[in-house]
Amino acid sequence: MRSERDDCYRLGICLFVFILLLSVGNIYFLLSAFALELILLLRWGQIQTNAKRYAVLLFFVFLGALPLAFERIGEEAFFQFLGWGITQEGIRLASLVMLRSLTSCLLISIMLYLIPIYRLCQILRLWRVPGLFVDLMELSYRYIHLLLERGEYIKDAQLLRLGYRTWRERYRHGGMLLSRSFILAHSEAEDMYEGLLTRHFEESDNSTTNTDVRTTETEGDTLLSLDKIVFAYNKTQIALNEVSLDIKRGERIVLLGANGSGKSTLMKLLAGLHREQSGLFILEGQELNRNPKDLRRQRERIALIMQNANHQLFCPSVEDEIAFGLRNSGYSEEEVSLRVEEIIAEYHLESLRSKPPHLLSEGQKKWVSIAAIMALRPDVILMDEPTACLDCYYTEQVMRLASSYCDAGCTVILSTHDMNLAYDWADRAIVMDAGSKIFDGLLDDLYSDKELLKQAKLRQPYGFEKSVTTNSKSAFESEEENQSIALNPTYRLGLFLDSSSLKALIVGGGKGAIRKALTLLKAGVQCTVIAPNVSSELSEYEQSGHLNWICREVEESDLDGYDLIVAATNDAELNHQICSRAKRLGKLASNLSNPKDGNIQFAALLDDKGIQIAVHTRYSIPEVAQSIREKIARSLVSIDESDLINLSELRKEGQLEEYRVARERFVEKLSL
Repeated sequence: MRSERDDCYRLGICLFVFILLLSVGNIYFLLSAFALELILLLRWGQIQTNAKRYAVLLFFVFLGALPLAFERIGEEAFFQFLGWGITQEGIRLASLVMLRSLTSCLLISIMLYLIPIYRLCQILRLWRVPGLFVDLMELSYRYIHLLLERGEYIKDAQLLRLGYRTWRERYRHGGMLLSRSFILAHSEAEDMYEGLLTRHFEESDNSTTNTDVRTTETEGDTLLSLDKIVFAYNKTQIALNEVSLDIKRGERIVLLGANGSGKSTLMKLLAGLHREQSGLFILEGQELNRNPKDLRRQRERIALIMQNANHQLFCPSVEDEIAFGLRNSGYSEEEVSLRVEEIIAEYHLESLRSKPPHLLSEGQKKWVSIAAIMALRPDVILMDEPTACLDCYYTEQVMRLASSYCDAGCTVILSTHDMNLAYDWADRAIVMDAGSKIFDGLLDDLYSDKELLKQAKLRQPYGFEKSVTTNSKSAFESEEENQSIALNPTYRLGLFLDSSSLKALIVGGGKGAIRKALTLLKAGVQCTVIAPNVSSELSEYEQSGHLNWICREVEESDLDGYDLIVAATNDAELNHQICSRAKRLGKLASNLSNPKDGNIQFAALLDDKGIQIAVHTRYSIPEVAQSIREKIARSLVSIDESDLINLSELRKEGQLEEYRVARERFVEKLSL
């Protein structure tokens, strides 16, 4: 296993060779070093893998060294042009510079093959190399990869539109590729700089500002307030026009509006990336004066998770990404290490900790960017389109995380174009249009105002009108019943299914698995249990042939072929993954770790004397449901199943009067 000492030795040797290559002027020595480096890289497969990149490197080194071959015309010039010529001394000098450049670049490739970039940065910090130099090296590494990524994207786009068909087109399209790659990479580099600022990177500000602290009255638990904030990118483009807001602790706020309405600008202003031209920004009762000290305080308390995770990831490894903001916040190296380990464990990043972020999937990048921000423990979290380009799994993960932040007392402001997500998750909506706030209130009020939705270019969530109709009280419905429907929008459809043909998979072998297995077996459901170990009670059922036990860990493909999935392990994250996959496959799913994570919930069942009753509470209190079931069971002692058979016959025969009398007599026997 690679040790830190071995990497230090490797780095020391590489630096010694690097200095030697730069100091020696013997062309034959440099040619030998170049050949040796080339052999090593060929043996390791690096040249074959990155042939195009090495070809580009050779081309630019050659172009850079070529002018050195020219001198003012002399007697020994081999070639003359406009008073300049190529001499033997010029060729020697150009060859020397080119060989030094090539051998140095190949040596860097060898060093990065032997020592991963994240480990290299760690060693440099261990050697007390100035932090600014290490940070610049990390950013340069990210910028090079950003440049290459842009180039690959542009070339793919050109090929999709039939580019590079002839040599003339290749020349022209290649020039376009090169120029656009630099332009786009430069543009994204500016966005990456804003990403740096969101992680407490210091921005110099030599302007003279008033540092007096002004205290302003704020209402109740208001965390921050904006009062008539104005921001403009230029004189003709006003992005925010007298926007006023009050944000309280623990709120779930969704920021809505069409493209260009000012949502992202507002988020950047809240995060301290933009500065208002006029208006008041009040944080915890204190007006911010927009000086460096206030900006730093603002960025420590309010964190922004950008829509494009690439703009927020610039370090050589996931581990360094998490540590970057902590170091900028003044944590000691020991505190940084402890906090990094906490975040890696909390966000399940163990397998990704050493990977360069630019090699991750989009979902993984988003997850890492969130983890890096949350390591700083902000009070307000701004999420700009957090679910854009994410699959179902990472969308669920991100939204569960946002909910957990609010439950812990943080305020989350989420920008989205997904109306269904907004309606399901948020408590409050803020709508922007042309830089102005045109609505601030409950989502039900927003989605009921069709004129406002039309103005903001928004639509109602699917099923909203149906939901409103369902929640409205009919003439036959009591106030209590209507309130029950409004308060319990999910898990309210009680059904009795033909369970004889159902197949259920229970993942886990503990007490929860036993309870669900007994419930399902009593209903005639065919049960299979997957777990490395099961309780003695489940083992007895397996031995008696009542259920099937597969003795191993669960796999993704195990969910196929079953109608109902019960996640009953002692690992909450595994239960969530199982439940999420089951729902994506269109199956019934129950998560015993988090009942609201599934699409069904088990009720306390009563099946006695021809009566079947399912008792369920809205508040995940199974003990209460079981107590109610027992009380109902005791009330059935005085009745007989033959009474129900008699009632059924009277009803079928149409003897309505006799049926009514018998039914009333039957109900009187109940001691509820």
